[in-house]
Amino acid sequence: MTIMIVFYAIFVMAMFFLHVLLASGVKKDAEAQIANNHRLFIFDPVIWGLIVLLTGLLGVVSYWAIHYSTLRSERA
Repeated sequence: MTIMIVFYAIFVMAMFFLHVLLASGVKKDAEAQIANNHRLFIFDPVIWGLIVLLTGLLGVVSYWAIHYSTLRSERA
């Protein structure tokens, strides 16, 4: 029973670390988008970072789909 708790704790810490890394990367990319005179959709870099921190990979995929995929219109 104790070994399962240890593995679960390691898993939770790894997921937290991954979310922090992803959020940091998205925030830096969003800041670079603004520095290159590209508009961000709806949110500023801090909010995009918080979205990714809370949602993880779903937030990263959403950010990519909105800002980098062919779904993005040229006007945005």
